[in-house]
Amino acid sequence: MSKFSEPMLLIPSVLIAGKNGGYISTTDLINKLIDFLQPSGEDLQIYESRNDTKFSQKVRNIIAHKSLENIGLAIKKDDGIELTSQGKEIYQSFLSQDQSQLNILQSPVPDNSRDLFSAYSPNHTPSQVIFYGVPGCGKSHTIDSTLESVDEFCKMRVVFHPEYTNADFVGQIQPVKKSENISYDFIPGPFSKILKRAYFNPEKHFYLIIEEINRGYAAAIFGDIFQLMDRKNGVSTYPIENDFINDYIRKIEESFKDSKFVKDIPDGEKNDSYYKQIHFEKFDFNFETGIRLTKNLSIIATMNTSDQNVFTLDNAFQRRFDMALIPNELDEKSAQKNAEIAETKITWGTFWKWINEKMMQSDTGMASTEDKRLGAWFIVNQDGKINEKVFAEKVLKYLWDDAFKFKRKDIFDENISSLEMLINEFKKSRFKVFKENDELLRKQGEKQNPQNSDSSDENANELGSNEQTNESNLNENSEQKNSES
Repeated sequence: MSKFSEPMLLIPSVLIAGKNGGYISTTDLINKLIDFLQPSGEDLQIYESRNDTKFSQKVRNIIAHKSLENIGLAIKKDDGIELTSQGKEIYQSFLSQDQSQLNILQSPVPDNSRDLFSAYSPNHTPSQVIFYGVPGCGKSHTIDSTLESVDEFCKMRVVFHPEYTNADFVGQIQPVKKSENISYDFIPGPFSKILKRAYFNPEKHFYLIIEEINRGYAAAIFGDIFQLMDRKNGVSTYPIENDFINDYIRKIEESFKDSKFVKDIPDGEKNDSYYKQIHFEKFDFNFETGIRLTKNLSIIATMNTSDQNVFTLDNAFQRRFDMALIPNELDEKSAQKNAEIAETKITWGTFWKWINEKMMQSDTGMASTEDKRLGAWFIVNQDGKINEKVFAEKVLKYLWDDAFKFKRKDIFDENISSLEMLINEFKKSRFKVFKENDELLRKQGEKQNPQNSDSSDENANELGSNEQTNESNLNENSEQKNSES
C-alpha cells in the first residue's frame, strides 16, 4: 500500500521550495522530500519502464501536470518549481509557528488531501480549471489520479449533454408523496448538494467535477451561477439570490446536525427550528444571505477539442477557468504503447504515431487536424493485446466516419468503398486496407531494430509476410462485389 499520493506532496513541496529560497529543481525536490517524508513500501518500488521509484515519479508528475500551478502556489520554471506570492505566504506562515506545529507534516496524512490546505493555510485558492485535449488523451484519468486520496463524500461528478438543464444541475421543485399527502419540495441537483457539503465542512475541500462541459449548453446550465465564478480570496465576489438553494443549505439534516459550524438558534421568517444559521468564514449564513461559492469548493471540468455538434464556450465563460492541455503522449516502455494489434506484430504505439502523422500532413485537406488525432488511450489494451474487433469497430470506424471523412482515398485502399467493407477487409488483409501500409510496416521494423536499417527492412518484410498470402483478397473481394452489383 502506497503511503503518499500526489496531492499529499503538494504542501511539503511548497515548504521545501520556500526553505530553498523560493525555487528548487526537480532532482533536489525529490531528494529533499525523500529525506523529509521517509517514504517506504510501495513508494520505493522501481518502475520497470524507467530507473525511477514510484515516489520520485509522483513528484515529477505534480510538476509536469502543473498541480501546484493549478492551485496558485507555484509555477513550473526551468527544471523545477518557483513559488508564487501565495506559495511564499504559506511558507512564511510556517516560520511564525513553533516546531511542534510544524511536525504536522510528519504525522499521518488525512484521507482528504485538501485537508492539508486547511492545516497549513486557511486562505488557499480553489481551482476552476478545464482539462482539454483530443479524445482518449487521459483527461478524466488525470483528475482521478490527482484526487485519488480524496474521500468520495468530497467529490461529485456530473456529465453535461444536450438535454441537461439548469434545473438538473441546480435543482427544481417536484411533487413528493408523503403518507397520503402530496407536497412540492425542492429536489437539489449536484451543484446544490456539493455546495451544502462545503458550507457545513469548511475544514475539508470539495470538488465538483463536470465531464464533457461543452456537450451541454454550459451558459444555460449554469444560469446565474455563472456570476459566482468571479472570486476574491476564493469566495464569490458577487452573490446571487436563490431562496430555494438558501433554504436547502440551512435545512438541518441528520448528517449535518452535529456540525460545529451550525449555530444552535432558529433561523427563518417563521422562527422555524428546522432551519439554522451557519457560521462560515466571516459571516453568518441565514435566510437573508446571498449564495456564494466558498474557498473550499473547486470546479474541475473536461472538454474534448474535436467533438462535433457541441456547444462552444464563449470567452467570458472560459475566462473564469484556467485551461490545462493534457498532452497526447505515451510512455516509451508502457504496456499500452507496446500492445500488439490483433496479432499483426504491429504495436499500438507504432500505429498511433503513424496515423497521427498522416493526419497532421498538410495535404490531408482536413480542418483542425490536430484536434482529430487519435488519443493515446482512445482504446485500451487488455493484457498487452488489442482485440481485432475493438480496433476495427472503434479505431477504423473513427478514421472512416470522422478523421478522414472527406479524404478517404488519401489514406485507405482505393478499392474500399464503405465502412462495412473496410472492417471486413481488415479481418482478412489486416493493414493492407491502408494505402501506405508498407510505410507502417517499415516503421514497426525500425522500432524493433533502431540500430540496423538492413535488419529493419528484413523485419518489415517479415511483418508483411503474414499478409502476403492474402494479398489478392482485397482486389478479389472488390471485383466480386462489383460483379454482384
